[in-house]
Amino acid sequence: MEIIFIRNNFSVIYLIIGTSIILPNYPIVVNIFDSINHAMAGQSTGGFSTLDDSIATYKSARMEMLYLLPMILGSFSLPFYYKIIFKRKLNEIWNDIQTRSLIIAFIFGSIIQSFLLFQADNVSSPIREGVFQFISGMSTTGWQTSNIGAWDWKSVLFLIALGMFIGGASGATVGGIKMIRAIIITKGLQWQITKLLLSENAVKTIKINRKSLLSNEMYEEFTNASTIAILFFIVILVSAFATTYFAGSSFDFADALFESTSAQATVGLSSGITNPSMSPVLESIYIFQMWAGRLEILTVFAFIRSFFK
Repeated sequence: MEIIFIRNNFSVIYLIIGTSIILPNYPIVVNIFDSINHAMAGQSTGGFSTLDDSIATYKSARMEMLYLLPMILGSFSLPFYYKIIFKRKLNEIWNDIQTRSLIIAFIFGSIIQSFLLFQADNVSSPIREGVFQFISGMSTTGWQTSNIGAWDWKSVLFLIALGMFIGGASGATVGGIKMIRAIIITKGLQWQITKLLLSENAVKTIKINRKSLLSNEMYEEFTNASTIAILFFIVILVSAFATTYFAGSSFDFADALFESTSAQATVGLSSGITNPSMSPVLESIYIFQMWAGRLEILTVFAFIRSFFK
């Protein structure tokens, strides 16, 4: 609780000071109100805003840059903050495998997202929109400054696959399958390939976050992570097909897949499908996905199974 309090207070002060510098004519009372609410929404990766058009209402590239930090901080795990704040282990910024992987993903993902938008030539500010929306998507915060429905399919699928589907760190308030599971799946695939080249009697250990796992332990971790990722993807895919049917001809499958992933990963970004006039069937599907995505998909399937057995 104390960690959340410290982190949230830092974000409030940071946003108040930053907004005052960038927008000196912005009323101080409104500034404080916005900053308090946005700090809470950013640290909980909730994405709600006091403004009608979210962060885009400011119409300022510098304000969008200001809001990158709260989203990034919200995607890191609470145990990581405990080690940084109370144990003074600053080297955890790089030694913690989830934090390190997220920092790398934010940097290179933003670059690739911006490049894809630049190549598509269908947005006015590809770097500005690419960086903000990728970090918003991967942190599962959901603040939106771009018309994602106008993006080309490659830009949309990249944000889905590398950003929203993975999400932030386990131990944070993020959605997605979580970064640690993506790491375990990646290392597990490498381990499976390496195992084919080794003798049957060879003892192979895998290190994850400075913890060594034997083959049977790695197999269990890999199986669990893969199962959750597959179930997560299946629910998204079923929802995407339903969305394609009920959303109408104005949206293609890439839009439907984006909307379903956003709901399942509890992101909140939209390609335009989610609106007051949407089909009640889609509303019900997305409500289930948001609920399931927050509780963890395996837990939900176990809960459903308990009704039949």
